[in-house]
Order: sequence, then C-alpha cells, then structure tokens
Amino acid sequence: MKSAGEVVVRPGQVKAALWLWAGAAALNLLTWGYQARWHDWVTYPTFAVLVGLAALLVYFIYRGWNWARWLAAGLVTFRLLMMIGSIQGAEKLSIYETASLASRVGFQLAAVILLFSAASRKWFGAQRGVTSQCTE
Repeated sequence: MKSAGEVVVRPGQVKAALWLWAGAAALNLLTWGYQARWHDWVTYPTFAVLVGLAALLVYFIYRGWNWARWLAAGLVTFRLLMMIGSIQGAEKLSIYETASLASRVGFQLAAVILLFSAASRKWFGAQRGVTSQCTE
C-alpha cells in the first residue's frame, strides 16, 4: 500500500486513452447535434446532460477511478453490439457517415485497449484507496 504523500505518475497510455475517448465523445456529440431536431425544447437539456456525462466520465478516468474505466469498456462493448445489430442498414449510410462511425468506434476501442494495458492497470490499481495527488 502506498503512503498518503506519495505521488503517482499517470502513464502515457492513460493520457492517450483520455484524448482518444474525449475526441470520440466530441465527434459523437457533433454527430448527434447535427442529427438532432433542435426545434424540440427537450433537445437542449438532453444535449447538455450528455455533454456533462461525457465530461464527467473523462474526469473520473483522469482521476483514476477504476469503475469509470470499466464503465467505458461497457459502453464500447454496447456500442459494438449495436453496430453488429445495425449492419443491415449499412448500405443506407454515405461514405462520410460510414467513415465517421468507424473513426468514432475506433477511437473508443483504442482508448479502452489503452486503459486496460499493463501500465494502465497498474496505475488504476495503485489509485484504489490512495488520496495522493497524481502528476501529469
């Protein structure tokens, strides 16, 4: 167990995963924002909640909360299962939509793989019960 004053360095894999996840989240929100019906009043608070939840997940992963990394893995797994189920409608997608979807899922999948790399697992394991500061 680490002492309370010990500083734990965040590995590069976690930093890269955070950038990939944040990029995929931003692309998801841009896509959803483009497809949304903005004349309906409920769209605005729904969009704000989704932006907040995406930022919160990135924050919790940044702080080293292990459950947040597992939540990210679950969300990507769900996303992949949804893609498999929607392959029938793939011929209706344009090249842009196909490339956009593939890049978003690719970013998220790469982020989860990095979050479960050996260095990341070690870092997340060290964060359990430790109240020390993490360095960049």
